[in-house]
Order: sequence, then C-alpha cells, then structure tokens
Amino acid sequence: FSIWGVGDMFKGNPQQRLVSCIGGVYIPLKILFGSNAAICTGQQVTVGMLEREFTRIFELAKNKTPDLTAAEAKKKGFLDQALRAISGRFLFDHVAKDFELRYDNKAVLAQLANMPELRAKDGSFDQEAFQRVTRNMQMTEAEFINFMRDDFARNQSIGIFSALATPPQTLFDQILRAQGQEILTEIITLPHEMLPAPPAPDAATLEKYYQDNPKLFTVPEYRTFSVLRITLDDLANGFSVSDEQVAAAFEKHKDEFARGEQRTLRQVVLSNEDEANALAKAARAKHSLQQAAEAIKKDVVTLEDRSESNIPPALYTTVFAADQGSINDPVKSDFGYHVIEVTKITPAYTPKLDEVKDKLRQKLQREKAQEAIQELANKIDDALDDGKSLEELAADFQLKLEKHEQLNRDGFDKDGKKPEIQNYGIILQNAFGLNEGEGSPVLDDHRGNFIVVRTDKIFVSQPPPYAEIKDKVLKNWVAAEQRKAAAAQADKIRAEWLKQPKIFKELSQRPPLSGKTGAPLSLLGGLSPDMPHAMQPEVLSLKLGEIAIGSEANKHYIVRLSGFGAYDAAKNTEAQSGVKNQLEKGWRADVLDMFEAALRIQQPVRFNPTLLETLRKADEDKPE
Repeated sequence: FSIWGVGDMFKGNPQQRLVSCIGGVYIPLKILFGSNAAICTGQQVTVGMLEREFTRIFELAKNKTPDLTAAEAKKKGFLDQALRAISGRFLFDHVAKDFELRYDNKAVLAQLANMPELRAKDGSFDQEAFQRVTRNMQMTEAEFINFMRDDFARNQSIGIFSALATPPQTLFDQILRAQGQEILTEIITLPHEMLPAPPAPDAATLEKYYQDNPKLFTVPEYRTFSVLRITLDDLANGFSVSDEQVAAAFEKHKDEFARGEQRTLRQVVLSNEDEANALAKAARAKHSLQQAAEAIKKDVVTLEDRSESNIPPALYTTVFAADQGSINDPVKSDFGYHVIEVTKITPAYTPKLDEVKDKLRQKLQREKAQEAIQELANKIDDALDDGKSLEELAADFQLKLEKHEQLNRDGFDKDGKKPEIQNYGIILQNAFGLNEGEGSPVLDDHRGNFIVVRTDKIFVSQPPPYAEIKDKVLKNWVAAEQRKAAAAQADKIRAEWLKQPKIFKELSQRPPLSGKTGAPLSLLGGLSPDMPHAMQPEVLSLKLGEIAIGSEANKHYIVRLSGFGAYDAAKNTEAQSGVKNQLEKGWRADVLDMFEAALRIQQPVRFNPTLLETLRKADEDKPE
C-alpha cells in the first residue's frame, strides 16, 4: 500500500510520490495527519509516471505550436489530460486482465514489427526507429515492451467491446436524409474586369493608396542559411562488419526472425446464441460471413495475422483447427458468441542466413554508427563552443554542409519554388529564430541524426520603394475600385431580384452579367465548384427565395435559393459511407466513455489534490 498527504507523501525520491490511486482500499487519515492524508492499496500513479505522460503530450503539441511553454500547457489542462489518460489505461488494463487477454514478448515484438513507424523502407523492422521511439518516450527497451504489451491487450479489449456498440440504422437514415437534402440555386456572376475602368488617379491619390496598403506590396522576409549534417547513414558506411559477425548475430537473434503460424479471420460477436447459430448457418450457405452479416445489418470485424499469443484463449482451439475459408459453429467467450470465418493461413517460417545477411549487415553497421554518433555530436558541440566555423567542422569531420539561398519561413524562394530540404521544419524554425551570423547548438532531429543551423544573411520584410513598383500599385488601385463598384452593383441586383423573383433569365442576359443553374448542393455532396467555398455555408442556411452575395478576387456572385431536392440514396455513396463511419466512431466513443465512467465507479480514481496543485504551478516561475 501507499500513504499520501503525510509531509507531502514521504521523504525520498520525489518521482515516486503518489499523485493518484485507482481502485483498492482507501483509508482516510484525517484525524492523525490532516484532511489530505490517506492510505491507498490500489493502482498507483506516481509523479514520475505523470510527468512522463505530460512530456509526451506536451512534445506532440509543440510540433504544432513550437513556442508553447510547459507552464502554458499546464494552464491549458495538459497535466489533467495526462492524468486522465493514465487512469483510463489502468482501468482498461483491468478489463483486459479480467478477460485474460495476454501478449508474451514474442507476440509484442511481432506486433511492433508490423507497425509502419517501426518499419524500414524495405519493410524490415527498423531497430534505429525503435530505439528512437524508446528514447523519445524516456523508456528502456524492456519498459517500452511492457508498455506496449499492456497497450495491445488493452486495445484488443476496447476493440472487441466497441465492435458491439453499433448505432441504430434508423438514426443513420435520419441523418442521411437531413444531410442529403439538395439545395437548388440560380447563380449570377459579375466579373470585375468587365466593369468600366475608373478615371486615372492623380499622383497623390496613387501614392496614398500605396502608403495605406503596405501589406499588399510587402515582400516576405527571406534568409540565407547553412546546415551541417551529422547522419547515421554517413557514419554507418564507414564501419565494416565481417561475415563472421553477421553469422554470429543471426544465431543470437534467430528467434526474432522466426514467425509462427498466423491466421486472419472475420468475426461477428452476438449476445444471443440462437441468433449466432442462425448467422453461422446462413454464412455457410452463402459461403460468406460478410454477406450473411450484412443481410441482418451486423458489423464484421477483421482480425489480421493472429497468432497463438495474441488471440483470445477461448477462440484459439477453434481458429487454429479450422481450414481456410471455413465458418465455425458459434464459440462462447465473455464477450458473447463468436461466429468466425478463417480467411487466410500464413504458415510458420524461419528465414535462412543468406536471405537476411545483407539487411543484418546494414543493421549492425547502423548499430555501430548509433554508438558513435552521440560522441561525434558532443565533439562538434565542444568545437562550436571553441569558435570553430561550420566550414571548418565539415572539413575536419568530413561532414555535409548545405547552403540555402533566400528562402522565406515557409521554405519558398523568390520564384515561388520550394526546394527539398530534409528536416526542413526544425531547420526553418531555427534559421528564422537566430540573428544574422548566429548558429544553433547541435540539434537532434529525433530520427537518430544531428544538425547545426547557421543564419548567414537576413533580407528584411518590407515594401519595395514606391517608384520601383508604381505600375503594380496602379494595377492594384484599379482592381480595388472595380471591386467596390462590383459590390455596389451586386447589392442593387439582389434588391431587384428580391422584388422580382422570376427575372433570373433576364439578369443572365444583361451585360456584363452571366447566369447559370448551380449544381445541386448538399452537405453530403461536398463543396460546389459553381460558387466560392467561403459563401457555401451561408447558401446552405438560406430560406426559399433568399439571396446571398459572395466574392472571389476578381468576381462577385449573387446566389438565390430557388428550391429543394429530396435525398437520393443512389448519390454520393462514398460520402454516405463517410457519414456512417463518423457516426459509428462517435457512437462507439460515447459508449466507451460511458463504459469508462462505469469503470471509474467500480474502480474509484482518487487524487492527491495538494500535490497535484503543486505540480500544476511548478513551471510558472521558470524562465523558458
């Protein structure tokens, strides 16, 4: 058990202080030690666990908002989000244990090998990526495997449970009818350039327009910068690995290359045994579980590449005794009655040395490079502190030095082209965060490589002198005057059209106007090409006979809602599937939220409020 609230938990390792307790016995110690003291025998959430989860969420957020600070993240509720995520995982871990969903190390490694982010370009397991992930999550390999073991079992229990939560068909039909109703429109367009040109402005008017609208003529800031790269690939090529070392590594890790027999299956889980028997009989008659399930509007869940270690124990005997294509009699588990069709059998296989030796040699080379690259990065960091230039470092250590001329903060040059730059996000962020002539420290790209960025020259964002762009200023002034005239004329057309609803044909033939009947518009049909995207929400909200006005850079649109069309089930089938998927995901998420709420009643989640408040305020006074 653990005690909290006594001298802020206990003296010792602060990372082991208890923030939250899930389930178990909870004994308040108010009389002895104060209002916050208690003994808890449940699952413990420590400061270290909470800080690790907070860091993970915080770093993900910084990818989108680089300037976000830890204090700001805590004010936004990231710490509470982290605590809820941890407690949610523990609660669903209890469910997985209750249903005996377990993964051994071999099964975990097999699942990891199938994760896209841990696979190399050739499809093999990327050990470097694996180590990078564990490093970013601040875990050892053993801790990460244990974490993923629980995660796989947890997700399997969630997946099976959520598959049972299906929204009613009547709700889906009602949503489709509402979103599929079509809006019929009449559209009048007014091109700006077809309006008479305004009288030529005098010099003072034109120069005032230039001064009043600096943003129209301001060129973005451009920077020229250099990038020194320290890459695993370059280092790996410098290491040799003998055939004997490759053979020894193969023998040592032969089990990792082996793959046990796997089976892919489709299943439908029903709560009623009679319904399950009827479904199995119908599926065998149709030779398809999918078709039989669709006939009774039940979802089919596909479980790919299941092995002995990652399939629910109740299903193992039936699934691994079945032939490919067979459909079994219902199998009972704690989730209900499973009707299963085995769709693929992949035999067990162990490759020979010759089949994997090239990949294994490259892997060993990269492992040697991984051991050396951090040491090299430290040497370069020291050399930068000693005042060495990037040019000197590139020569001394035989590294790549890139030069990028006049790019804006989005990576485009003055011609609007975007050269390919590896790690351009972190590079541009640093290039535009440094003063002219300054260099960054050695930066980790989180892919096992390191870079150093130096800002060589800054071209300040400002409008060119008026005399240099006088023609451009005149062109913009004329366009602005024509736009004003078009807006005024569009208002007059709307007023006239509201008074005379049947003059669409006449307006269409009145120069410089043109008219067309818009393609039917609906929430299912997506955006219409007949009018600006920005005005379509307004058009969808119009009542019969109402008129909306919208514009693009060189054209105004006057759009009248002329009628409605009924929902047609044969149209926009792909969008209908999207709505159904979205509804099912939302429905299942709501059901899972309710299930989690029930678990929180069954396994109460209690917090150490004093310590939690201290952690929320921990970064408020720290300089960023």
